[in-house]
Amino acid sequence: MAEKLLDSGPMGKVVKTYLMLIGAAARRETVLYGVVGDATGVIARSVGRDLLDPVWRFCEMKGHPDLTTIVVRAGIGEPAEGRSDYREREKVYNYSWTDYAPPTVEELETTPDG
Repeated sequence: MAEKLLDSGPMGKVVKTYLMLIGAAARRETVLYGVVGDATGVIARSVGRDLLDPVWRFCEMKGHPDLTTIVVRAGIGEPAEGRSDYREREKVYNYSWTDYAPPTVEELETTPDG
């Protein structure tokens, strides 16, 4: 039987979200909240709090652009209120994400709540 690469707990889902977003950033794509939710088993209305906030805090702590700006609402293609800086989105698309290690579950568990 194949071994799971990621922990399926809450912080494992955050790591999965981070990896999904850097892949989308490399393709210069946005990602719907619902797609993030479906991929992680988190309901769409909780994606921001449960998944994107920890990704944002990790990016801020490491000095990376705000990766969460590429997550958008269905129908309007815009991020949630307060995350709609297009200049930041361009930074996300142009950033060399693969030059940096993704967060670990342990690292996320010790990241301050900002």
